[in-house]
Amino acid sequence: MSDRTQFDHLCTLATSIAEHLPCWRAETPALQVDEYPPHIVYLGRNDGAGIGLGYMWQHLGRIEVSGRYPADASFSRDRPSITLAADRPAEKLAKDITRRFLSAYLAKYEEAQGELISLRQAEARVQYTAETCATVVGLPLGRIHYNTPTRTGATLYTPVGKLTVEWAGTVQLHSNSLQPTLAVEILKRLMEVNAA
Repeated sequence: MSDRTQFDHLCTLATSIAEHLPCWRAETPALQVDEYPPHIVYLGRNDGAGIGLGYMWQHLGRIEVSGRYPADASFSRDRPSITLAADRPAEKLAKDITRRFLSAYLAKYEEAQGELISLRQAEARVQYTAETCATVVGLPLGRIHYNTPTRTGATLYTPVGKLTVEWAGTVQLHSNSLQPTLAVEILKRLMEVNAA
């Protein structure tokens, strides 16, 4: 079976299964004539969740059901998946997906969404703190070096030393050499803050 034929079968299968899964719709992209078809077709939900259907190369006639997750969420945990015989009626496939896959997948998806919210909050904290520090020392905002690919940390090289902004929005100051009297004043202030 050619890749294009497999893709067409997956689109038909996704559309048929979606009729038996409330709140899910088949995402069947229209391809250009020379465009290479994807190996997975999704049933999507309005919140971004997706049930992936793809033929298994090593087991002809079977499809693997997997999930779609937010791109920035990390995954050190198992992702649920199941396999099904592709020639079964769509209603039975939908029931199997509901019974064997959906609850485990949606729990992992919610966990990933929570991670993504935490990530966005950390990025906002880091950006706010880094920009505040840059403004105080007169550093242009373009000179802030953010961690990549996510912006959950930043480094600023300032006239008074290096500042490292961390995930929680806290700052590590790596000061240039200081006169002893100034160092003592800074240490006293830090001790007061820690004692409070």
